[in-house]
Amino acid sequence: MTNSQHEPETAALVERATRGDDRARQTLLIRYYERLIRMASVRLDRRLAPRIDPADMVQEALRLASQDLSDYLRDRPLPFHAWLRQYVGQRISKLHR
Repeated sequence: MTNSQHEPETAALVERATRGDDRARQTLLIRYYERLIRMASVRLDRRLAPRIDPADMVQEALRLASQDLSDYLRDRPLPFHAWLRQYVGQRISKLHR
């Protein structure tokens, strides 16, 4: 499923999560999990790849995102998938340092 195919469903989940639906919040956080793992796998420096599991990196990024989800739902600074990608990108940058 492409981003554009996810957008209407994601938008509906964001609306439900904004109204306090905990199941929608959880679904949002795992919705792009596989795609985020693929992103992390591609962007991770090959020298680090033997020591770093992209799934662990994504899991940590999602944990951090879950802590900030209420702020996201209030402000909505970016499309949801792009917002999650930022967290994974930050984890990758931190590991590369």
